Amino acid sequence: MQNTFLDELKQKLYDNGFDDAYIGLCLDYSKRLIANRLPVIFDKIHLSMLFGMEVKELTVLVKSIENQYTIRNIPKKNGDTRELYIPSLKLKEIQRWILDEILYNIKVSPYCTGFMKEKSILENARIHENKACVMNLDIRNFFPSIRFESIYRVFYYYGYTSEVSYYLARLCTVHNFLPQGAPTSPYLSNIVCLRLDKRLSSLASKYDANYSRYADDITLSGTGSSIVPRLPLIKIILDSEGFKINYKKVRVQKQQERQIVTGLVVNNKARVPREVERELRQQIYYCKKFGVNEHLKRKKKNKLSGFKEHLYGLAMFIKMIDNRKGERYVSDLNEISWDY
Repeated sequence: MQNTFLDELKQKLYDNGFDDAYIGLCLDYSKRLIANRLPVIFDKIHLSMLFGMEVKELTVLVKSIENQYTIRNIPKKNGDTRELYIPSLKLKEIQRWILDEILYNIKVSPYCTGFMKEKSILENARIHENKACVMNLDIRNFFPSIRFESIYRVFYYYGYTSEVSYYLARLCTVHNFLPQGAPTSPYLSNIVCLRLDKRLSSLASKYDANYSRYADDITLSGTGSSIVPRLPLIKIILDSEGFKINYKKVRVQKQQERQIVTGLVVNNKARVPREVERELRQQIYYCKKFGVNEHLKRKKKNKLSGFKEHLYGLAMFIKMIDNRKGERYVSDLNEISWDY
């Protein structure tokens, strides 16, 4: 298939009167992209054709990219808000194409467990089971810290021309950073962090420790003497990669206390915290005893929809870790009369 494409390309270029030197450049360019399992895109005109657009339409879209997003403020647990950028339907369609046709063909670090189809918080937590010490770090302002220049370098490094790399990077960024909410942002963040993951995993390996990264959540585990003294060096590595540690979220957890990794207890085998199950059992009990509406009145809450979704969310969270137990909770929830 590769040779067929290259043969057809060579013939078309020859038929259109291009000289051997130019044809050779086009073939070499195509070979590199094909070797990287990426679609061949020669310029912005070619790119616009792949998107089913006129080149003028694509140019206008890129120049007005800031107008293609709706911003929503999502409340965080600490009382702050997170800006979620929701792309227009047209831009989202383009970003999905970039994700499916380009980004998913680029390999990322085996140490990143977030935003990966075959991985989850459970796989991330299992890496750190039954360790003497677990250290959690959080990257501050993760997505906004990933700049346009880094995204441009991704596309350019894997073989695209400067023009194509510029257009692809512009379509994946807003205000010169990676927007949380765009389909392309999670996987792009993993590609950008490839070198970071390599450096931190090498550091951990040097001191016989384990390393993983789930989005902006970094975890190292081993002995206390092997990982805690490395915090200054970890800071230097993160700084050099354009990231900052959120020191408010740095946690060092010894084995004699509860160790949490991506929401799961890992002192022995990764499991759901007991208080999560306790809350769910209690809510199910009161809903069955008093009825949902009466129970909500007692709790001084009146958001039935949000309450129901919260309980089912807890059940599905448990199901992800322990399928049999989770199914039992889902069955219990299904027995409740929700009045709609």
